[in-house]
Amino acid sequence: MTTHGLEWLGPIAFTRRNAGRGVDRDFGDHWGRLGDQRLTVRHQLGADHGLLYVYDPTWREYAVLADDVPLDAVHDATAHAADTDPHMHVITVTDLVKQLAPQHDPAPTGPRAEVEL
Repeated sequence: MTTHGLEWLGPIAFTRRNAGRGVDRDFGDHWGRLGDQRLTVRHQLGADHGLLYVYDPTWREYAVLADDVPLDAVHDATAHAADTDPHMHVITVTDLVKQLAPQHDPAPTGPRAEVEL
């Protein structure tokens, strides 16, 4: 099922698609119109990027919002969103994350020149 551009999955389907992706870091459970949706990033231990998803307890369903997002961008976006509208729609929060993501991506490193001695 797709709602607001989201594909909602039950717990088993979500787990099957995203198993082995690491640990979850919670970014609040007060999002959405009813103020009950939980935003989480699932990432490998030590990683600074992960899978941003939302859980809706009313329907007990999950939806992936973005893949490979910087944790710092999610932290900054959710802090700003909570100050602005603590029940902001998760798509709007995701848009904030995407706006902030380039600021938190490490500068690309090209091939290193090696000097022979």
